[in-house]
Amino acid sequence: MKKLYIVAHPGKQHSFRTASALKEADMLCKYVTTVYNSIHSFSIKLLYRFLPNSEKRRIIERQNPDLSENDVVQYCVLAGYVEIVLSRIRSLRSVYLLFQQINADVFGRKVAKLAMKEMPDGVILYDTNAKRCFEILKKKAPSIKRIIDVTHINRAFQQEKIFSPIPDEYEDQRKQYRFPAWFLKRMEKENDAVDVFLVPSVFVKDSLLYSGIPENKIKVIPYGSNFEKIEYSERQMPTGKLEFIYVGKVSYAKGIPYLLEAFTLINPGFANLRLIGVYDKNSEIYRAYSQRDNIIFEGAALHDEVLDKLKKADVFVLPSMMEGMSLAGLEAMSCGLPILCTKNSGLDQFVHEDNGFVVDAMDAVKLYDKMMWFINNRDCIPKMSRCAYNTSKQCTWENYNRRLTGILSEM
Repeated sequence: MKKLYIVAHPGKQHSFRTASALKEADMLCKYVTTVYNSIHSFSIKLLYRFLPNSEKRRIIERQNPDLSENDVVQYCVLAGYVEIVLSRIRSLRSVYLLFQQINADVFGRKVAKLAMKEMPDGVILYDTNAKRCFEILKKKAPSIKRIIDVTHINRAFQQEKIFSPIPDEYEDQRKQYRFPAWFLKRMEKENDAVDVFLVPSVFVKDSLLYSGIPENKIKVIPYGSNFEKIEYSERQMPTGKLEFIYVGKVSYAKGIPYLLEAFTLINPGFANLRLIGVYDKNSEIYRAYSQRDNIIFEGAALHDEVLDKLKKADVFVLPSMMEGMSLAGLEAMSCGLPILCTKNSGLDQFVHEDNGFVVDAMDAVKLYDKMMWFINNRDCIPKMSRCAYNTSKQCTWENYNRRLTGILSEM
């Protein structure tokens, strides 16, 4: 008899993918969430009545076509929507953090109650949302496996190794990525209640090992990209200016200050750098670099537009300081772009000298060196492009599904 699992997330992230994989394998007991486009939800009908059209569209997108209405359970809908709104307001970060944990506990108690009623083989929850649910199950239903899908590096590792205080010009920006002591203590207790950790990359695994998680509890399952939807064409050796491209939020955590610091050392006649993603016109980053002709802040773009821009670029740059696993980087490889990334991008297990380079985070000198390597060795780019594309084929959602269901079947 196949094992059954509850997948629960008060938000979304890639929980739809997880639920779809289990549904396809006849291993899904229930998918539990907050905001979901369900015809049976009174709270959703209420939100539809009062929200503007832009917000209604966000809710309409919260639906998994692979699941039936009977597969989905909704709890804490209105609180879930408030959490979504708070997450967008940077000035209310501390309020959001507290509200998110309160909501996670209320949601978690309900998921635990459902699990003790259904008695599945396991419950899959997501980091920062599992503490209360798993503590209840550990005490009252220990036979139910408690599985956490870790989408982000361990918070203690983030606090102590990535954003620890450094007396430099970026210290003020670094502060916003630190956590209060009460939150870190909760994350420690959450980890203590977990049987198995599912992680997308070696980088996330290493962050858990740093925090004392036994290696035998950690299973690495890389995410997938939608490369099968991308038409790949062989690249020629670039002529003229080399086009470097970055896709993602333009922020300190993404390592953008170090990338821009490195890029300004390059002769403007040699290369352009395009930054595709949300940016703040009032930020120090924008004010310091937006007047340079070869640094283009293009802002957010629709997915199809991003694909077009990737296909026109020559090299993808990802200077991130913390990524579970960069889906933007995987998509760039699917488009045949060589990759220049940091060890902290979650892509380091897939990037090698045949398809790109991996450097340390916060190292502007190494970023400059490798960008200059591409400029001086542009004849290598067509071969590296083909290798990047072939590497991306390892990272499909089909492979993710197979690895996930295989691991869960063996528990």
